[in-house]
Amino acid sequence: MPTSAARTARDTSLPLSRPAPGVRPVLPWAMLFGRRTETERIGRLVLDARRGRSRVLVLRGDAGIGRTALLRHGADAARAQGMRVLWLRGWGPEKHLAFAGLCQLVRSDAHLIDRLPAAQAEALRGAVALGPARPAADRLGVCAATLSLLAELAGERPLLVAVDDLHDLDPWSAEALAFAARRLLAEDIGMLVTTRPDPAVDRLIVALPVLEVAALVETAVGELVADRTGVRPHKDVVHRLALDGAGRPRALLELVDGLTGPQLSGRHPLPAAAARERPVALGVGEPGRFLRLTATASDTLCCGRDPHARNLLVGAGLLADGAGPGAEAAAGPGRAELFTGHPALARRSVFQAAEELCDAHPRCSSELFADAALASLLSGDPAAALIRGITLLRLGEGSTGRDRSGNCPAAALNRTGGQLPGRRTVKTLLERLRAAGALGMLPFALCVSSYADVFTGRTEAARAAATEAVELAALTGNEFWQYLSLSALAHVEAVRGKAELCREHGRRALALKRADTDYPRDASEALGLLELSIGDYPEALRRFREGAMSTSADDPDSLLDSDFDAIEARIRSGLPLPEGARVSLARHAGQVHLPLHAAIALRLRGLAAGKGAEDCFEQALALHADVPCPLETARTRLVYGEQLRRAGQRTRAREQLRSALDGFERLDARVWAERCHRELTATGETVRPVPGELTPQEFQVVRAVVAGATNKQAASALFLSPRTVEFHLGNVYRKLGVHNRTELSHRYPGLRG
Repeated sequence: MPTSAARTARDTSLPLSRPAPGVRPVLPWAMLFGRRTETERIGRLVLDARRGRSRVLVLRGDAGIGRTALLRHGADAARAQGMRVLWLRGWGPEKHLAFAGLCQLVRSDAHLIDRLPAAQAEALRGAVALGPARPAADRLGVCAATLSLLAELAGERPLLVAVDDLHDLDPWSAEALAFAARRLLAEDIGMLVTTRPDPAVDRLIVALPVLEVAALVETAVGELVADRTGVRPHKDVVHRLALDGAGRPRALLELVDGLTGPQLSGRHPLPAAAARERPVALGVGEPGRFLRLTATASDTLCCGRDPHARNLLVGAGLLADGAGPGAEAAAGPGRAELFTGHPALARRSVFQAAEELCDAHPRCSSELFADAALASLLSGDPAAALIRGITLLRLGEGSTGRDRSGNCPAAALNRTGGQLPGRRTVKTLLERLRAAGALGMLPFALCVSSYADVFTGRTEAARAAATEAVELAALTGNEFWQYLSLSALAHVEAVRGKAELCREHGRRALALKRADTDYPRDASEALGLLELSIGDYPEALRRFREGAMSTSADDPDSLLDSDFDAIEARIRSGLPLPEGARVSLARHAGQVHLPLHAAIALRLRGLAAGKGAEDCFEQALALHADVPCPLETARTRLVYGEQLRRAGQRTRAREQLRSALDGFERLDARVWAERCHRELTATGETVRPVPGELTPQEFQVVRAVVAGATNKQAASALFLSPRTVEFHLGNVYRKLGVHNRTELSHRYPGLRG
């Protein structure tokens, strides 16, 4: 219950409105009756922020429920702790004005923009009309700048950011604030946000803590009425008022102000009108407006139709500079299909456009052929291997290697031998996209990076990249990017053996597939790989078949016959291999110019043959040495060790199983490692426990600082604050038992710049 001290407090940043003649004012403390839970949560948030642990809380409730009063209470508590309070309020008439809300944040501290990284400073100045206007593609730069600016403010004095009526704030500012809120960790910042229930806002505040501000219970209604009138109301009157006011403090006060003492005490009846009137505005903003705006902006950027977006892609190296408008006009429809979930349609459209421009505009044609190659990979076309090289040339990679047709798009681009030049290309690509703030293309590039890192045995890096891809894809609003990103993350978790996480990401990805889209089978492949590693082979086969049936391929069975994991699931399920699968294995086993293909095919032929197949495994291991892929090499050694143990050759089995276990542990592939544990135990071996792990964001920080970045540079690249980078580094040092960057660099030599 509010104290007398609380009643005297005032929020100078938002003075109370002057009441109309004859109307009693609604004082702040009157709105806090029955809000003990809410005020305690707010109090903890303020204290934590004051002590250097950033906290965020969203107060969600209907109009008149007391959200703003709780926000004012938080502001008063923050000022009492010596914190600075920044108050932003959404206003419906300005909702269509881009970054109107951020103007409230920046207006008194514009001088601090000079301290931000140059690209962020330029983006923020353009957004709030303090510099040249920037294209819509700078959304990511504005979001990152908002976080950096808040961190600068908190560096001078602990800060509470109070955002009232987020649902009425312009979508661009709301997006930037939500982006910053999700990254606050150790910056002396608290953020309190109020909003009405709204689908667009609900999507925006995903992953943020939300406290529902519910209707007052009858006990609190009675206390509120007694405090307001000085009369203890009868319980029947309290019940009636609670119903008529819907538990909303403001409505209750307006009802109570029209009642007499005898009516409150129950001696006189309540006026009939009270039962019919609801002095509460229940309206909400136009549903989904923010989602439509962000989705439209994202699609424009991703499809390359907007000139500003195209300039950004050129700067990022994704489109050739100098390609004339003819190429843009020819590619426009195809690229729209490509990046919105219809890659099969895009393939035909873009390929035709490329052929038409081949003679007159060879440079434009080359660019379009690359788009056609990418579309083929995304659509699961078995013929994609024929033009894969064009796509790889566009990305600066010309090596060849494993290609499971119709499988993960990023894997198809990166399962090309796993050589370091490809990784350097991806790294350069990501750096350019980040520097340009190319939000529309970053998720896909991060997916490419994730699959490449899995291939080369860097599962921590892969998980960090895929996690960031999921978050940025959600920010774009593009469902195709979200599907690919969630599928990439599911694939990483499948390799790591995190069953619940893999299934959750896979479920979310599959929920995005619609009948009118032609998404690749990445999610089903990831779920199938998980079940294969666990040992549920029938379920794995069902997942692989589900993925094949969902593609646009004319013959889904042919995809299964050429899918190595699906073939393994068949063999381990005790099912006979179809003729197509046997032919596929024989063909791949003889392709020594594609050593990884051949190695996996030989492994599967050895598994199918059972006894007397040692030559298959020995040949496979020799081929693995030509194309380092730690996961596949460890899987081959595991199968070989299993076969040797069953043949009674325990000593030789232990040699293979120990090597497999070491490989799986380096990959953090827990389920595969546990299988090795069981096999080694069966040979009489005693094995060590599986080690611990870093979080995705901790590993992102490790990757940046080992490459030579300062804390400030790492913060800028990862859209964090320097304080958060310091916080993560402290956790990393403690987990790994290292004391400085030099020791950390020795721990991760492969990440050095």
